[in-house]
Amino acid sequence: MVNIVFPPGPIETSMRSVLLAVDEAPPDVVHAIRMATIEHAEALARQSMGPAAKLITRALIPTDLGLANARWTETTGTAANAYATTSISASTIADDTYIGIWGVRLFSPGTTIDNDASLAAMEQQQFPISVLRIIVGGARVIQWDLYPLLTMQIDLAESSAFRPRAGIALTPVTIGPNKVLQIDEYCLVASAIYSLAFEGVVVEPEGTTLRP
Repeated sequence: MVNIVFPPGPIETSMRSVLLAVDEAPPDVVHAIRMATIEHAEALARQSMGPAAKLITRALIPTDLGLANARWTETTGTAANAYATTSISASTIADDTYIGIWGVRLFSPGTTIDNDASLAAMEQQQFPISVLRIIVGGARVIQWDLYPLLTMQIDLAESSAFRPRAGIALTPVTIGPNKVLQIDEYCLVASAIYSLAFEGVVVEPEGTTLRP
């Protein structure tokens, strides 16, 4: 089951496969998209498991998408200017689990999330991918162009701390149990290490991961 989330808005379309830079979007729009994704995933879980089910909604982490460890780190494919499958390949969503994804955060090439990196270094390096495709059950459900994030103007003087570039989807996606998930990237640079975090939530029965 793949469900498209429709945040409140004056225009109705079947899909808006567009990624906005969070810094350029009104805060109320960003908040509405996040909350719509969370509420939609929770509603689908209750519809499937019943209104009396005890559910937990928690933050999405890398292992939820089939990554081997809790690091949002990737390496591009061996060919430049071509699509390649990321580490999120043929990952099957667990039983009674709903995942909602509303956006991504890009981190400096050649660094990982748990290391410091300067904003200046990020400005000087080419981010190694430019497009993401989300494929569920063999169907391409979302394609995001990353250039709105890659061309953001960041004030290097505003902070010495490393700051990622965040994007939020006009059409977030909710993926249901037992669906096979694959994420493809368009590689601009071959065999390059980079970090890209997916933002979202997991809705699952109480006790699966957390027990209040």
